[in-house]
Amino acid sequence: MCIRDRLCAAAGRCLAAVGLGAAEALVVAGVLVSNACFVAAAGGAYAASAALLGDEAAAFRAALAFCGTPASVFMSSCYSESLAAACSFWGLAWLVDDRLVPATATLALGAATRSNGALYAAVVAARGAARAAARQPAPRRAARLAAAAVAAACVAAPPLVKDVLHHRARGGGAAFSSAYAAAQADGWDVGFLRYWRLRQLPNFALAAPAVGIAAHAFATEARRLARTPRRRLWADARRGAADAAVVRGALAGHGLALALVCVFVAHAEIATRLLGASSLPFYWSLAALEAKRPRAVRAYAGLFAVVGPLARTPLRRKIAKYEAKAARLSLIHISEPTRRYAISYAVFCL
Repeated sequence: MCIRDRLCAAAGRCLAAVGLGAAEALVVAGVLVSNACFVAAAGGAYAASAALLGDEAAAFRAALAFCGTPASVFMSSCYSESLAAACSFWGLAWLVDDRLVPATATLALGAATRSNGALYAAVVAARGAARAAARQPAPRRAARLAAAAVAAACVAAPPLVKDVLHHRARGGGAAFSSAYAAAQADGWDVGFLRYWRLRQLPNFALAAPAVGIAAHAFATEARRLARTPRRRLWADARRGAADAAVVRGALAGHGLALALVCVFVAHAEIATRLLGASSLPFYWSLAALEAKRPRAVRAYAGLFAVVGPLARTPLRRKIAKYEAKAARLSLIHISEPTRRYAISYAVFCL
């Protein structure tokens, strides 16, 4: 059971104690937990952006862009995106504020919630290298490098622990089996170029704006670094003032990597959801674009919320199959294949 499920279960027991049925209490608890985490994530987006950009107005616009995220349906429903976003954004805020222990714990919690959070280990390592480049005694530099290595390992550990448990549950063997990769490949037919089919063009079109915004964010940071004289960058690093610049560059690379994984490996249309729950540069660029072309950005967010569910043609076929088999039932039963433990949903037939 993931952390978000434990929170929902605990809140559900509290709601059940005041008279709600077990099923109703669990649904209400899930919605309350997700929305509370969404509010916390918005605060984290502002705090991290203010620390990294050094501009409170720009940070406020980025937080507003997060509040109007095209992936808002995933943030407010009974799903794990909002908790992962809250952990990621507050972890980054504390990382830049040089509070390594709470930052590491929070980012590790995010990685335990959603496996792609393990990629933040590279951001932690990059920030540690920047801190170690400052002018300081050799023992202190070694200690900072060691602390950064331990912190990065802690952030990357939760998905690896799940993979080890999954491998042992399947009987071990010589070939190591990843829990996440196995679930994605078996349940969702995910793999390199597996999604590149003609009938998936609408889903690629749906993902194109989010992928384009991630590429724009990466290009913006790359141009900023290219325009900064190398001597100034090195001087800032030696003064211990390069943390924000390094973390911003690492985050832009992190967002581009997620976008490329969505395009070439995963289902392309999850790019908006994945980037919306984990990439701060995505919101920096979205806010900048909204200032220049507000109507276009708002139309995109609204269109995604409406067209996104309709574009999920494979899911509609699955639902139709279950409806055909359970025509006389008031509920249909859909299994969730991407979890280690058996989870299912009961969906009302309309």
